[in-house]
Amino acid sequence: MSLIRQDSRPLYILVKNKLEELIADGIYQPGDQLPSESKLAEEFGVSRATLREGLRVLEEGKVNRKHGVGTFIKEDSLWFEGGIEELSSLTEMIEDLGLNAGTTCLDSEDIKANGELAKRFDTKEGSLLLNIQRIRTADEEPVAYCNDYLLKEVLTDMVDHEDLYGSIFELLQDKCGIFITHAVSDVIPITIDHEVNKILGISDDRVPLLLLKQMHYDAEDRPILYSESYFRSDKFRFHVVRKRS
Repeated sequence: MSLIRQDSRPLYILVKNKLEELIADGIYQPGDQLPSESKLAEEFGVSRATLREGLRVLEEGKVNRKHGVGTFIKEDSLWFEGGIEELSSLTEMIEDLGLNAGTTCLDSEDIKANGELAKRFDTKEGSLLLNIQRIRTADEEPVAYCNDYLLKEVLTDMVDHEDLYGSIFELLQDKCGIFITHAVSDVIPITIDHEVNKILGISDDRVPLLLLKQMHYDAEDRPILYSESYFRSDKFRFHVVRKRS
């Protein structure tokens, strides 16, 4: 594909812009090695010197050039990396990074607890739960899919649909008088979940998911909220500090 065209911008800028388009379109994925300079120069219809200048400008944010090895697309940087000993909402985690937390509510409905959910909530099978399915975003980019279950009996008449777009911790505290004090968590790596990948807009199956299953309790040790949250592993990484007694 020749970059020679009626365009007043320098050729190296056209090289840079074309490579950014190829990255954005998923032709080149994070971690991929670009073709050789001679091959790219021939493909773009420019000199190797022009290509190198385009790569030099692109290097500031999109690629890594390793001398004697080649040029690679930069891996996406993690947004959150830390322990999960301190319990906080996903809204708080995103906002603590200086990003704007957002929510797309996919569905919310009353359901009857099956055997597994009844056991988790220590309640009778068939008890009413509110099931909420949401996409959580950071600066409008999908980063997590959350499937949450709340005991219907703890929700007051003050709770409305708009509350489902914010922090459930704040909803429970502000409108139900319930303060979540602790949670029991399981972190499970998920290699591929095509349905969740589609929801989060992940086109590359090489991006695994982290499934965080959490049962949340109040000060009286009552099970209040059960969550299954799927996090993009290229944005979040969790660890646990273990101490020897």
